[in-house]
Amino acid sequence: MLYLSLPLLTTTTTTVTARCCTDGQYEQAVGLALEARRLDWLRSVVSTAPDAAALLSYALRVTQRLVVNRDFRQQVRLLSTCPPLLLLFYLLYLLAAVCILLAAVCISPRPHRCHVPWT
Repeated sequence: MLYLSLPLLTTTTTTVTARCCTDGQYEQAVGLALEARRLDWLRSVVSTAPDAAALLSYALRVTQRLVVNRDFRQQVRLLSTCPPLLLLFYLLYLLAAVCILLAAVCISPRPHRCHVPWT
């Protein structure tokens, strides 16, 4: 029986996934990404596909039917719902954090000058 080390297995799977994408076999690449439970691979496959919406729909169907891990299914569902909307929420979160920091700087107490009364 042949056993591969984890780095070698990861490299091999990454190479096969990239080959599937170059050959236009995006469903196969999605299957590899889901089997390896790598959302980063799934994102990269979907970003290179000509029809990303259909591929995300395919990934969601496969996940709902075949993936047992509920947390991973939920992560794929969140990825497939609306990636631009998630990016918008993230940017709004960052904008709110910057506004809070600016408000904290502007409202912070400044040192007061001592007024010496005239004698």
